[in-house]
Amino acid sequence: MTLTQSDSIDLLKGIGPKTAAVFQKNGITTLGDLIYFFPRGWIDATTIIPIADLRPGQSGLLDVQVVTCREGVSQRTRLPYLRALIADPSGSLEAMWFHPRFLRDKIKPGAGFLLYGKLQGFRIDRTIMMGPKFVAKPSIIPVYPQIGGLPSAKIRGLMKQIEPLIASYPDYLPEEIRGKQNLLPLADALSFMHFPGEVSDIDAARHRLGFDELLIVMVPSLLTQSEREHEQTDALQDGDLPVKKW
Repeated sequence: MTLTQSDSIDLLKGIGPKTAAVFQKNGITTLGDLIYFFPRGWIDATTIIPIADLRPGQSGLLDVQVVTCREGVSQRTRLPYLRALIADPSGSLEAMWFHPRFLRDKIKPGAGFLLYGKLQGFRIDRTIMMGPKFVAKPSIIPVYPQIGGLPSAKIRGLMKQIEPLIASYPDYLPEEIRGKQNLLPLADALSFMHFPGEVSDIDAARHRLGFDELLIVMVPSLLTQSEREHEQTDALQDGDLPVKKW
């Protein structure tokens, strides 16, 4: 089935009545609306770094293997957790996830993953990575605004379903104007917002979309000014206004 901008979002896999209601509450009812639901930021997980180079407070992408793992319950919060010792050739550290029900069959000794997270230092001799994200490959990861508790990963999955629709988005700006203003085609700008290959893609996309926003603000004002001038010209031609003779 070929999707269009006017199609309802509930045509996408993974959107039931509850999820559709969350989007609708935030003004997103069609696929065209969803295309313009942009990330609030991006995680640069394009470069794998050794564990030994990671410092407390720093985030990074790690290529690791699980050495040991165990489950438990936090004495302070009473929340179940899974704790693992992860390692690469340069060193090791601990990672911890709360509510690990869906991770039990995934995180086992010997399993290898790409993980992105922030190293936290609670004491000089104790560092841990809390809730690192699983990454399929080195990439820039869009992070979407929180609406109704929907995780960014779910929204990224929805965007992936409409990637062909985004890539074929029509452009109202003539190629001549785009060239003079050094602007991307609109389809490329929208694609780069949701699926950037590198940081420069995001900058170029924001430049194009910023131009569009400025144009939306300016056009009504220019039209009003043009209409006013046209009315004044008509009035002069009709002799409604006195013309001083010299």
